[in-house]
Amino acid sequence: MIGKLLPNENEIVLELGSGLGFFAVILYYLLHKNIQLHLVEIENTSNFNSEFNYKMDQNNTNALNNDHILPLKLLKEFLDLNKVKAKIYSPEELKESNLKNINFVYSFRSYCFLYKIEEYAKFLSHGMANDGKILCDASKQKKQNIKFKEEFFYKKTIAESDAFERIYAMKNFSIGYN
Repeated sequence: MIGKLLPNENEIVLELGSGLGFFAVILYYLLHKNIQLHLVEIENTSNFNSEFNYKMDQNNTNALNNDHILPLKLLKEFLDLNKVKAKIYSPEELKESNLKNINFVYSFRSYCFLYKIEEYAKFLSHGMANDGKILCDASKQKKQNIKFKEEFFYKKTIAESDAFERIYAMKNFSIGYN
C-alpha cells in the first residue's frame, strides 16, 4: 500500500524527524539515487522532554538520564556510512532555509508528535510544490492535528492504531499562513 504513495524519481523529498535515517537510506537506493533528500532532526536531547528528565533525576531511577543523545550527529554518520547524499537540517535551520518546490514530505512518529504542526505549517505552506504530498503519522490525541487536517485538501487515513493514524494528504492550494 505505501509503495504506491512513495515519491517518484527526481523529486525533492523532505523527512521530518529522521532519526538515524533508515527510511532515507532505503528510499535513496530504491529510487536509484535520483532524488533530492532533505532531512530534519534535532541536534541533541538535552532539552528534549526536560520535565520527564527532571522527574527521573529526582527519583535517581535512571543512571543514564544525564547522557544526551546527539541525533543530528548520528544521522550524518549513518548517511556517510551508507553513502547517501542528503542535505541535513536542524528544525531551526530548516525554518531559515530557502528550500522550495518540495514534492513529498514524510514523517513517521514525528510530525504532529514530537514536533508541533505549528513548527512547520508556515514553512510547508510556502515550501511545498502545488502538487506536494505528505505521508505522516499523527497522534489522535493532539488538538493541533485538527489544524493539520484543515491545511490539506485531500486526506486519507491509510493505517491507524488507538493512538496514531498514518495520513496521506496533498497540499491545499489555499493555505493561508502569512
